[in-house]
Amino acid sequence: MRAVLFGSTGNVAKPLATKLVKDGVETVVITRSADKAEEIKKFGAISAIGDINDKEFLLNTFKGADSVFVLSALPYTIANIVEESNKQMKHIAEILLESGVQNIVYLSSAGSHKPGLGGLEFHYYNEQILKEKLNGKVNSISFVKPPKFYSGLLVNLPEIEKGEINSFLDTEKVHPYASLDDIADVISDIIENPPKKDKETVFKTTYVESDRITVPELTKLYAKVFNKPDLKWNYVPAENVADIMETYGFNRDTILSIFTSLSPKLHDELHSELLSNRDDVTVVKGKHSLEEYVNQMKNLN
Repeated sequence: MRAVLFGSTGNVAKPLATKLVKDGVETVVITRSADKAEEIKKFGAISAIGDINDKEFLLNTFKGADSVFVLSALPYTIANIVEESNKQMKHIAEILLESGVQNIVYLSSAGSHKPGLGGLEFHYYNEQILKEKLNGKVNSISFVKPPKFYSGLLVNLPEIEKGEINSFLDTEKVHPYASLDDIADVISDIIENPPKKDKETVFKTTYVESDRITVPELTKLYAKVFNKPDLKWNYVPAENVADIMETYGFNRDTILSIFTSLSPKLHDELHSELLSNRDDVTVVKGKHSLEEYVNQMKNLN
C-alpha cells in the first residue's frame, strides 16, 4: 500500500506519517523544503520535494498511490483565505482526477457542514469542490473533522506563567477538542482500510473528539498542573486579540474571520453536526485526555 501526504512535517502530517510507516505503509510526504527531507527520512517516510502548484510534480508524486491525504495549509498571514484555499483545492482536485488515485482523505474541520460560519467556511467549499470534481470517478472521499486542536492551547503558556489568561472563548460553553495523535490514528485507519465502493463514490464524514471542557474547568486544570492557584481567565473581544496578532504579521481580516467561526454566537452551530447523532456522521472518541495534554504542556514550559 502506498499513501501520499500533504502537510510536510506539520502538526497532523508528522504523527500520521509516523503511524503509517509503523504499520508498514509506503508513505510519501510532500514538502517544499529540502531542509525537511532529513526529518521526514528520520520517521521512515519518503520525501517528495516540490511545489504543490506544479502540476507535473504532483502527478509524478501521486503515481502508484492508493490514497492521498489532503489539507489546506495556507498561512493566516494572507488575505482572502477562503478564495485562495478554494483556488488551491480546485487545482489539487483536477490533478487527483487525472492521476487516477482512488481514495482521498481531506482534513476538514468542525463547522464545515454549511457556509456562513466565519473563515473556516473554506473547508465547506473545499469539500464541495472535491465532491463535484471527483464524484463517480474515485472510490472514496473521506472528510475528517476535528474541532479545536489541543496544540492550540500552547498559546496560553506565557499567560499561565503571568497568572492571567486573556481569551475570546465563550466562558460558559462546553468546548470539544482533539488530540493530534487521535486525529492521526483516525486518518491512518481510513487510509489503511478505505471505505468500500458499491456503485457510487463513497463519501464518509468522521469527527474526532478527544475531550470536552468548559473555560472554568480548563482554568482549574491549568491552576492545578502549573501550581497557579490564583490563575485568572479574562474574556476579551476577538478584535483585541486580532490587533495583537496583526503586530506579529498575521492578516487582521483573516484572523478575525477565523475568530468569527469560534465566536460565542456561532458556537452551537459550529458543533451542530458533531452533536447531531446522524447515521451518516461517525464520531470517534479519542484516547488522549486534555489532562494528559496539559501535563505535557507543563514539560514544554
